[in-house]
Amino acid sequence: MYIRIKNNDTVNHIWGGKEFLPSEIYTIQTADYQNFISNQSFFASVGSGIALIGSSDEFFSNPVEGWEFLEHEGITSLSISSLPEAEPFALPSYRTKRNATEDIVTIQSGTTETIDFKLDSERYVSGGCLIIENAEFGDYCTAEVIDIDTIIPAPYRTELCENYPTVASYIDKEFIKVKTPGSITVGSITQHEIDTYPLNAKITAGLYLRITYVAVSSGLDRRACVNYYLTKKL
Repeated sequence: MYIRIKNNDTVNHIWGGKEFLPSEIYTIQTADYQNFISNQSFFASVGSGIALIGSSDEFFSNPVEGWEFLEHEGITSLSISSLPEAEPFALPSYRTKRNATEDIVTIQSGTTETIDFKLDSERYVSGGCLIIENAEFGDYCTAEVIDIDTIIPAPYRTELCENYPTVASYIDKEFIKVKTPGSITVGSITQHEIDTYPLNAKITAGLYLRITYVAVSSGLDRRACVNYYLTKKL
């Protein structure tokens, strides 16, 4: 009697060192037994019905029957109840809370404009994406956290801030990557990644994230907005 495995999912899986395409059927050879015995991902997939187990004539629609068949044939000595729980991908310490500026800001050629985003709740910031229409070579930006509404008490400003009202400057100057491998350009739209790696900065509620955009004196008016990569500590 043969032991057959069928990928009953819509995506590829790797079990016992072999990649299974959707609906692919594979007959286990005796030499394969050890690979599958040590593969916890395979065991979990059998228990969930993603990996269907079959004899030479049929596949078991009930995962329990498939598991018992594997036990009978010596693929595993584990019982379903003893199957270890899968480890989480990441500890749930943070929750993604991405956000974006409310309005699109227009920057005329040869001028400088600020793009401000107020944090209504405490957030951790790891960067963002500056999206610009009609960006020109030579345009650049800066990025900082700023206390526009003066929420930081005066006695603490010198100690806590780099140069009040600037709390912290994260990008002193960075040229916009126009039509280079570092950017994605679709028509006249450029997506410029703001990468603050390795920093994941905690920003107090009430402070603002500010991008300052400086446009060179050529080309059309720019229009810009920002997607921010934010997280919330649980």
